[in-house]
Amino acid sequence: MNRHVTSRIAAAVLLGIIGGFLIHHDEAKWGARGRDAFMAHEMHRFESTMADPPPVAAAIFGATVLVVGVLGIYEVVALGFAALLAAKIHSGENQ
Repeated sequence: MNRHVTSRIAAAVLLGIIGGFLIHHDEAKWGARGRDAFMAHEMHRFESTMADPPPVAAAIFGATVLVVGVLGIYEVVALGFAALLAAKIHSGENQ
């Protein structure tokens, strides 16, 4: 398989694993705090963001910054994996 494809798959898997751990941590945290604390948090979140949403331009700008940031992190991780694979391939050729 192409080294670039392999590095992109490895980056996606790594970021998926990290995301899974973060989701699990958040669920475990709220599970430990209890139902009442979670419901109070969600009610506060609704009152502060859902009942009076930000302007559309602010939402679009925020989403764009978030996506560019996530894709930037993905590209850096994929580039790192590609460099590691290239180094491994070149070290194997020298032996």
